[in-house]
Amino acid sequence: MKHLDFSTLKTYWINLDDRADRQDSMIRLFDSLSIRNTERVSAIKGEPYYYGCGMSHIKTLERGLEGGTPFLVLEDDVAYNSTFKPILDVPDNVDAVYLGWTTWSATKGLASSSRMRRELDARVFDDNFVKVSYMTSLHAVLYLSEKYVRKCIDSMKDWVQEKKWHCDVATAEVQHDFNVVVPSGRSWFYQNDPRNIPWTDVEMGK
Repeated sequence: MKHLDFSTLKTYWINLDDRADRQDSMIRLFDSLSIRNTERVSAIKGEPYYYGCGMSHIKTLERGLEGGTPFLVLEDDVAYNSTFKPILDVPDNVDAVYLGWTTWSATKGLASSSRMRRELDARVFDDNFVKVSYMTSLHAVLYLSEKYVRKCIDSMKDWVQEKKWHCDVATAEVQHDFNVVVPSGRSWFYQNDPRNIPWTDVEMGK
């Protein structure tokens, strides 16, 4: 069992240089949650927007590998729920924990329009976690195994650079080969854009 303390866990957060407002909100979030070991990653601005987002996540994961797993990656538009816990115990065989999750692909039936082969698959992993596959969203992910991080990087490069598509679809496509889980209950983190709240401030396994 891995015993993870978010006050000391390495946390990378992705932020565009011209979004000082989001820098301020993230600093307040870290103060509120006593998350202290943080590092800002300067996001890559690209057109179309998903290219910049994807390249920013690749940059962040590569930096995370340099420092070693485990590490947490947050996008700068996250907000937190009262479900957040300062300590998380995770089984040793888990490769990643999505602390922000979504029902997007399942509720919207985006398997074809998002180029994904399947819709969201969620099933009980144990008393505390739900195992997921084909789930989009990358706003709050705890990466635990180096093998999973490297697979995500390879998949992102393929989907973003070659297939010209979104990086969260790239990671959704590899989840089925790993133990990727979410804590049972309500999302710990959600995206605070009003358009995304209905799809990211959700419950799983309840």
